[in-house]
Amino acid sequence: ASGIGGSLGEPVMTGSGDLTPGSSAGFTVTISNAQPFALGFVFFGLADNPTPFFGGTFHPIPWLQSLIFPFNASGSFSGTTAMDPTFPGSTSLYLQAFFEDASAPQGISGSNCLELQVP
Repeated sequence: ASGIGGSLGEPVMTGSGDLTPGSSAGFTVTISNAQPFALGFVFFGLADNPTPFFGGTFHPIPWLQSLIFPFNASGSFSGTTAMDPTFPGSTSLYLQAFFEDASAPQGISGSNCLELQVP
């Protein structure tokens, strides 16, 4: 409900896997329906403070870190990682992706916000 649609519709972020700090199993974040070959940014934060942003809503404010990644030819990205063993348990982590898309309002498209529950 808070994404910003673009050339392939509204981008969708999903996640699955093990969020236990120190687990080697890891978790996967997948983003689809993005502008093919766009350069994306995923923002991470510990708070969900919905703020209007280019016709959508930016949730992880203040953000702790952002990562840059490329979308493939079909407008998707998937990445797998493990939670750092020092990450505090019983924590909510919020992720949201944005990227340039000329078909989107004001040239910016964005995914839904994904809330991860770290055990």
